[in-house]
Amino acid sequence: MRRFRLAPLAALNLLLVALILAVGLPGMFADAVRLPSEVTIHELRMGQPVAQAADESAIGRLGWAAITSNAARADLALAMLADATDPNSTEYRVAGDHAARQLRTYLAAVPGDSRAWANLALAEMRRGTGGAAVIPFKMSVELAPSSAVDLVWRCGFGLDLYPLLDDDGRAMLARQFRLAMDDGLDSSISEQVARTVWEHNAIPLVWGFVADDPATAQRFTTMLARIK
Repeated sequence: MRRFRLAPLAALNLLLVALILAVGLPGMFADAVRLPSEVTIHELRMGQPVAQAADESAIGRLGWAAITSNAARADLALAMLADATDPNSTEYRVAGDHAARQLRTYLAAVPGDSRAWANLALAEMRRGTGGAAVIPFKMSVELAPSSAVDLVWRCGFGLDLYPLLDDDGRAMLARQFRLAMDDGLDSSISEQVARTVWEHNAIPLVWGFVADDPATAQRFTTMLARIK
């Protein structure tokens, strides 16, 4: 009976394929299993945990992808941070430290990811290190200044961060509010921003951002009237 034997070159090729699969697959699948960043942002802002029932499968795959992917490690850390909802717990502080560290590692390789900068700003704020959130917040705006998807959280987060912002940061935030009240924007976004202003008791401040343009000021007034 003849035994099947691989030629040395064939054996080497199989070994290379196995190595590629072992190292490459987690990274290949990382983008496919990342948690929706906008959901993570909402949950971090609201202090709500990630819906484990809905995301359990994705989180499990993220754990596998995190073996080689900085992006997956950062998203997994954000999920842990969103789950830590008690500001007085050790878990809350540790999760914040871990998320900030993983996001900075990811951003060192991909500095153009505006959403990751936004997540870093939120992670720093959740850690209680608001001063460290200023630069990430400004970077998120600078990289995607006209992102309608991010307007609601940027405006709300910017109001939370306002006392710590420098003049440049405050000017950037003012432009975000003016953009949020643009006539060409979906009115639901404008209304959400107006509600955020109302909840922050920041109408006088934001009025100063929009009052110079009659159309923008009128839209702001109209949106406020809808929520009162």
